Amino acid sequence: MEKSANFVIKKVMENSLNLTVDIFLQPVFDLSSFKCVGAEVLVRGFYRRNIVAPNLFIHQLEENGGIICLGSYVIDQTFKYMSEVLIPNNFLYILSVNISLVQLNEQGFAQTVIQLAEKYKIPADRVMLELTETQGHPDINGQHNAAQLQEYGFLLAWDDVTSADEAEQKMKLVKTDFIKLDRSCFKKGAMDETLKLIDKAQSLDTDVVAEGIETFAQTSLMLKHGVRLAQGFLFSRPLNKDDFNEEYIRRLQ
Repeated sequence: MEKSANFVIKKVMENSLNLTVDIFLQPVFDLSSFKCVGAEVLVRGFYRRNIVAPNLFIHQLEENGGIICLGSYVIDQTFKYMSEVLIPNNFLYILSVNISLVQLNEQGFAQTVIQLAEKYKIPADRVMLELTETQGHPDINGQHNAAQLQEYGFLLAWDDVTSADEAEQKMKLVKTDFIKLDRSCFKKGAMDETLKLIDKAQSLDTDVVAEGIETFAQTSLMLKHGVRLAQGFLFSRPLNKDDFNEEYIRRLQ
């Protein structure tokens, strides 16, 4: 496994990503209608035709700066997919892309994203940028980039939030449009804190997306507490582009 991860890291650092990484999509559903309304874009590495999970290489790329190159490639591929598949077929799905704080804190990051959106003619309100706080906090550059992106029309979300206190602290750093509940929020014994987190998000006038939904009971509970958007294995595992197209584009035309 280490060999495959090192291969992906080496290729990213060489800026040779074309056959090394690709995007997968995990559908996001509207719980009130059980219809797909978008997807989270997830990166996967490849080594000898085998999939390499992102947790095996993302952290090291954040530490060595390779995440900047990988992140730009993922955004480019996402916008390309939207321009070639979603927009021509009049699908108004919102696609969400994970953004490392290493990327967000990079000077000029917002302008790079905006230029890519203009290149592919992507409506900014069809894109959600998920902030993943694995490396530090948003600095002055990060806060400036976040403000620029929101001003242009992109949606922002804090990803993997686990408690009401965490939500409050993160929203003070960057006020986002969405908060995404970490999948651990649905573990046994976590529900009281999860409901506090949902209440806190709603008091901050922020929508909630539930991740890791696996049962109809969890779906009912989320609906009862005003959470409308969710993703998880109950609905679908992450799909490659062809499978997503077949299931959520062609079948619905």
